[in-house]
Amino acid sequence: MAGNSDGLIDAFAAALAQALAAHGVSPTDGNATVRATCEELCRDWGGESHWLPKAWRTGRESAVVSAVESGATLTEAARQAGVHRHTARKIIRQSAGLGREDWVL
Repeated sequence: MAGNSDGLIDAFAAALAQALAAHGVSPTDGNATVRATCEELCRDWGGESHWLPKAWRTGRESAVVSAVESGATLTEAARQAGVHRHTARKIIRQSAGLGREDWVL
């Protein structure tokens, strides 16, 4: 898998191969299992490599959405989350069920 994926998948592949070897799985069978498992994870995560959101990003997005859901204006929600108003607008537009029919930005 090395070369086609990023460091997290490579680290996972190495750990899985080591665990399989410790349980007596042959290197040939172990490599096939590791490859199949990593390919499945990459497909599930959306391609050759995956994207995991940064914790600060998900925190600010949930703060904006929570503020708007509780009745705050877009400007108030942006201020509470510590983001620019345009960023708050983008977050709301990308959030499922918000920013479309419910209210005008």
